[in-house]
Amino acid sequence: MSGVHAGAPKRISAIRIVTRKFAGSAFSGDGARLYGGRWNSIGTSMVYTAGSLSLAILEWRVHLAQWPAPAVSVIEVGIEDSLIWIPSRLPQGWKQVPAVRATATFGDDWIKSARSVVMRVPSAVVPGEWNYLLNPAHSDFPKLAIGKARALKPDPRLGPINKTADGSR
Repeated sequence: MSGVHAGAPKRISAIRIVTRKFAGSAFSGDGARLYGGRWNSIGTSMVYTAGSLSLAILEWRVHLAQWPAPAVSVIEVGIEDSLIWIPSRLPQGWKQVPAVRATATFGDDWIKSARSVVMRVPSAVVPGEWNYLLNPAHSDFPKLAIGKARALKPDPRLGPINKTADGSR
């Protein structure tokens, strides 16, 4: 696992969207631990955030299984750039759908290594944008500036997309 720590800017903001009833535990990593994700296996706690509100909305929407959507909250987190690790290499096939096992293993290994509290990874949804994975068990986790949850009312045009069996509209 080679890579570099991020340079400028001095501080970035990342965004987390959660179902409102889970806003109080949004940074526990419990959801990812219970269900797994692209960058972690079931049993590994991790918190997924996005580099902007618009990316967070798209990441949330592609994983949404119901419409209308449940009530959600948005939470901003401030991250000092010195806390961010940027891997120099990612597993082959990291953006495939469904995610390949090697991607979850990569994230699990990062958590176990305690290399950093935050890892920056590219979005599989929007090329050229970044997600920030947080390790809630890391000793630097208290250095993250977690904001207050605020209500988010998604635009109804994000609603159901009727697809045929082959995925086309």
